[in-house]
Parts: sequence; C-alpha cells; structure tokens
Amino acid sequence: MLGRERPQLKKESADESFPPQVARAGAALRLTITFMLVVVMVFLAVEGWRTWRDYRSAFASARDSVTNLARATAQHAEDTIRQVDVVTAALSERVEGDGLQNIDIPRIHKLLVQQSAIMPQLHGLFIYGPDGQWIVTDKQTTPDSANNADRDYFQYHRTHEDRSVRIGEVIRSRSTNDLIIPISRRLNNPDGSFAGVLLGTVKVSYFVDYYGDFKIDDKGALVLALRDGTILVRRPFVASVVGKSLVNSVIFRDHLPNSNQGVADARAVVDGTERIYGYRALTTYPLVVEAGLSRESIITPWRHDLLKTGFVLIFLIVILVGFGLIVLSQLRYRMTMEKQIRSAHQTMRDMALTDSLTGLGNRRRLDAVF
Repeated sequence: MLGRERPQLKKESADESFPPQVARAGAALRLTITFMLVVVMVFLAVEGWRTWRDYRSAFASARDSVTNLARATAQHAEDTIRQVDVVTAALSERVEGDGLQNIDIPRIHKLLVQQSAIMPQLHGLFIYGPDGQWIVTDKQTTPDSANNADRDYFQYHRTHEDRSVRIGEVIRSRSTNDLIIPISRRLNNPDGSFAGVLLGTVKVSYFVDYYGDFKIDDKGALVLALRDGTILVRRPFVASVVGKSLVNSVIFRDHLPNSNQGVADARAVVDGTERIYGYRALTTYPLVVEAGLSRESIITPWRHDLLKTGFVLIFLIVILVGFGLIVLSQLRYRMTMEKQIRSAHQTMRDMALTDSLTGLGNRRRLDAVF
C-alpha cells in the first residue's frame, strides 16, 4: 500500500514546490517590470507631445513675426511714397498754373530746397522740359548738358496721358551716382499737350537703413518690389540684386493673384534660402513688401531645446532603469532564497519521513498517508 501511495506523495511534493510566497514574488517582479515600462512610455509620450507643441509654437510665432514685419514695412513704404506723391502733386499744380515758359526758377528752386530739407527720404526734386532738359532742381548746380529724355519714366510720360504718380525701377543718379527710386508725374500745357516731367527721387539707402533697424536673423530678408516683381530694395543689400525679378517666385506666382496679404513658405529665388515670408501688397501704390525669416533660425533654438530635453529625459530614464534593476535584483534574490529555503525545508521533511537505511517511508509517513 505504501508503494501505491508514493506517486501521490510525489505529486503533493511537486504542488508544494510553488508556495504562495514564490508566486507573490513572481507577481511583484512582473508588476515592477510593467511599471517601469509604463513610466518610460509616459515620459516619452509627454516629452514627445511637448516637443511637437514647441515646434508648432515656434512656427506660429515666426508667422506672427513676419506678418507684423510685413505690415510695418508696408506702412513705411506707403508713408514714404505718399509724402513724395503729395509734394509732387502740389508742385505740378503750381508749375502748370504758372506755365513752364513763365516759371520763376529762383523761387521754385528755393521751394524745392525747402521741401527736400523736410523729407529725409528725398534724394532730389527735378523739373524737366518737354525735350528732357533740366529746368530747375533742388541742387545747387545744374549740369549744362544734363538731359533725361532717355530715362524710362520720361519716355513713359511723354507717350501716356496718365496724370497719376508713377514709381519706376531703381536707377543711378546722374548728379550724385546714388541708387534712387524715381517717382514722377507728367506736366501738361494748358491745351493738354506734354510739357515735361516733375520728378522726385527717393534714396535706396533710406530704405536700407530703415530695414537694418529690424532685428531679424542673418539669413532673414526684407524686400520692397514693384507689383510686377522687380526688386527695388532688399535686405541684406546687394547692389547686383536690385532690378532682378521675383515674378517666378512662389509668392508672386501662387499667392498674390489670390490674396494681397498672407504668409507663405518658400525658397528664395535670389539666394535659395528656405524662409517663412509675410507678404503684403500696398493698396495705394503698385508695391509689394516681403518679410522673411529663415527656417533654420526658427528650428535651431527648438533643436537645441530638444537636445537638452533629450539629455534630461535620458538621464531620468537611466536613473529609473537603475532603480528598477536594483528592485528586480532584490526580488530575484528573494525568490532564489525562498526557493532554497523551501528546498531545504522539503529535504528535511523528506528525511524525517524516510527511513535512512531502507529509503522507505517510516511510521510518520504511514500515519500521514492514513
């Protein structure tokens, strides 16, 4: 009968080899690993969301900045041109009223000098006759052989009866050799025939100095262009860029036909830099301003912050993993010790229930079986 009961005794011993303490230690081990994984995933998720939020915030802030820059430069350009427009309108009315044949050159010269003195953007004021000869200017001397009949603005007014002010492409002054923006009007005789041109010139350097006061990145850009895309002024200023066309740029090709103002991501046709541009077309004059910040200047601070955050996150994860490894090591050690103690206890129990000589169960085992 003892022989028949031995398999059952072995089964009982096998069942007892997994005590509740060991099961609880295994559950604690699995719980610790799960907790560590969850904490790491939460860290990564939170920092990933924060990084994405900061990325979007950086570009949203850049869009606001270029919008404000475009608005400020557009207002400045409009005010600058309007002042010259008003002055030339008043002068043309006076000159036409007196008639170019009866013009009082000393008096008009004094008036032109006064007007030039109160407007810092002005390079000069000029009145030309129907043949292009200089009649009077705000300059102290007038070249005897000076003639501007070959200028684009002069030829335009001679062949067009439009009386509104005209903004031309940048030219180089024949009196000072400066780069200037011509703002001109047609002068008529009493019968409506062409009598000459009244010209006010704005210094390109005036816009360059104004744009230089804005704090933008080294690869940023500010542009003043005609509505047909011809560049008048650009920061950073390079003389060779003046006069180039932006007609094939993303803004002029895709955006301006649909909206007179907005924000666009584009690669510059001048230097190939990727920028976020704010653009605005003036309502009164055929001019367009662009204000651009390079994508590099926007992403670089965000990338630096990402690296610092990454280092901190890695440091925290290393600490967490180190702490977790210590806990896991302690749990494993405890499980190993409990197994060893249980094994020793089982060995002692078997020794107490087994005859050492025959290896068979003694009376205590028989009593336990019964």
